[in-house]
Amino acid sequence: MAKVQTLATRAEAASGMAEAEIALQTLRTSSRGADAPDVTRVSKLLTDASNEFNKQNYGGALYLANQAKSTAGVGRTRSSGDATSLRPGEVPFAVPLELQTSARCKVREGPGTTFRVLATLETGAPLTGLSHVDQWVRVTTDSRTSPRRPS
Repeated sequence: MAKVQTLATRAEAASGMAEAEIALQTLRTSSRGADAPDVTRVSKLLTDASNEFNKQNYGGALYLANQAKSTAGVGRTRSSGDATSLRPGEVPFAVPLELQTSARCKVREGPGTTFRVLATLETGAPLTGLSHVDQWVRVTTDSRTSPRRPS
């Protein structure tokens, strides 16, 4: 592989590879063996990234790590069974983010106050962030959480 000429530093490449490893773990957990080709593909990209990193080709390592994260995200979306499509401008997170409400809040059907309220969550309720549009975040609630229906 030819060295990719970029200003990527060792730290950036290491960080990208760590994120790709987390994405791979998430893909393995969510696919439960059903999507083995994606797991294999992401593992190979991560191995290649590690090899380039060891050759001090940090730009190449970062590129391959980003490809691994992208592939893992596609596999995770496909294996999640969520038929919901992304809205215009919505950006998926590389990996799901564990979140917690800082105050009582409303979970809405879409990104805006004009959307119907689905549930009200109390302070400290655990959530998982999946994507964002501007300041709005698409979330799922933990199965242990019992959202209170709005009155």
